[in-house]
Amino acid sequence: MLLSAICCAQAQVNVQLHRDFGRTLYSDQEHERPQVTTTVEVLKPDRWGTTYFFVDMDYLSDGVSGVFMKFTRDFTLARLSANSALVTHWEYNGGMQSIKSNFYGNRFQHSLVGGLGWTWHSNDFAKTYLVNLGYRQHFKDHTHEGFAGFHANQVWKIDFGHRRFTFNGFSEIWYNKTPMGKISFLTEPQFWINLNTLKGMEGVNLSLGAEVEISNNFIYANWLYNPMLNHQTFYMNPTLAMKWTF
Repeated sequence: MLLSAICCAQAQVNVQLHRDFGRTLYSDQEHERPQVTTTVEVLKPDRWGTTYFFVDMDYLSDGVSGVFMKFTRDFTLARLSANSALVTHWEYNGGMQSIKSNFYGNRFQHSLVGGLGWTWHSNDFAKTYLVNLGYRQHFKDHTHEGFAGFHANQVWKIDFGHRRFTFNGFSEIWYNKTPMGKISFLTEPQFWINLNTLKGMEGVNLSLGAEVEISNNFIYANWLYNPMLNHQTFYMNPTLAMKWTF
């Protein structure tokens, strides 16, 4: 029902299915990493700015094991040109997960971000770009005290080859308090082949592609609980994926 309402409002909506290979590549550190993820992604521009959010759902063999959501709202402060604008950026991050070896769920330390950003798009919207820098407040949860820090983020999308291909993704860096370090980095570039651009497949809004989650000081690996493992903090977790755009 929610997706139907959003589609009627002329938002850009897609649903993705990812097969994750992180557990295969890092069998010691990530042996409980979920192998299947679905993502619901929504982008809705309006006269005041842009609303964007996604919800990731991870699956183990017995069902959903984790949910993470990022919700952002950009308000246009000033038009710098016909194709660019200065915006104020607001963001919420939060979720929860459980693993097979732990009956109880674990909530992620949720956070709010506020700052300034710059947006740009090409005349035909085949290329879009957003960069922002702001203040990030992590709130107290059941195991951690709250703390504040900086947050920098960029988001891009490039359609090329007569829109047959799409290269998109985000990268972000922020101050964090983890056993691995004080600065966390995460980027998730995606590459898609859009089948509806092929002859005879018009109207089939299916894309096939891949994603690579590249991170440092982001994944709480099993070495935190097993000192015999190496203290790796950098990971590259690839996926194969399909996406349906509404």
